[in-house]
Amino acid sequence: MPYVGISRKSVSRILEKFKCMQIHKWRKPIEVLAAKLSPVIRGVMNYYRVGAARASVYLWNQLNLRLLKWVRWEKRLPMEAARSWLRNKFRQKPALFPHWKLVYP
Repeated sequence: MPYVGISRKSVSRILEKFKCMQIHKWRKPIEVLAAKLSPVIRGVMNYYRVGAARASVYLWNQLNLRLLKWVRWEKRLPMEAARSWLRNKFRQKPALFPHWKLVYP
């Protein structure tokens, strides 16, 4: 998968950072989760510029999977119900996570 503007090594490091944060184990409301993750997400977006937005779709989809895992863990929902719950949150508050401007859940 080609990354224009973001090297594979950088994508790997960013994903590892999200993985090490163990988002899925945070027992907090999604708004608190968003408040803690938004600066990190905005930092990555600003560092790689909007021009690399298409190249970063893979990265943001992986973050959405982490959020989906959090929903499953926190709400104790099966996969499809968790996906539906996350999409509802997106419809209610589309600016909750900065990367949702590029990739919706």
